[in-house]
Amino acid sequence: INRSKMPRSSMKQKQRTRQQQRTESLTISQSLQVVKNGTKAFLSSICFYRGLFETKHFRSTKYGDLDITVLSTPNPERHRHSKLSMASAKKIIDPPDKFLQWVEKGLYDMIDKQFLKEVTLSLAQNTGESSSPNASGTDRKEAGEWKTFESYTMTYDYDKDGRFTMHGRN
Repeated sequence: INRSKMPRSSMKQKQRTRQQQRTESLTISQSLQVVKNGTKAFLSSICFYRGLFETKHFRSTKYGDLDITVLSTPNPERHRHSKLSMASAKKIIDPPDKFLQWVEKGLYDMIDKQFLKEVTLSLAQNTGESSSPNASGTDRKEAGEWKTFESYTMTYDYDKDGRFTMHGRN
């Protein structure tokens, strides 16, 4: 295209269109990152305030004007380059690391692909042991039932313009 022969108004219009497309892409990308950060913050807060993992597995950070505590891996390089299934097969992973990998590798991937519709984190407690006779007629100890005492759900909506919204409830 010979730009010298193109009318100025047409060139300016093309520049505006390109700039608008870049801005929209950033907006969608930023929206996606906000959803990911919000998901991690939501789940981390539950884990932290319910004492599910030791405090050494968390770090303080700023999210806008808020001070929040998020789940963090002690060795980010190992975590960043591993895949959940491969890492699980090779060696035992601490529960906090496994949970964080599930969030950052599993949930983030589903958010990127706009597959994720709902996540529920339920906290349950074993009610104790129960006895039941086995085939030989003697009692055997079995784990009791698990009873959910708290449940938190996040729902995700994706609109046709590529924007994301999420809602949390307990």
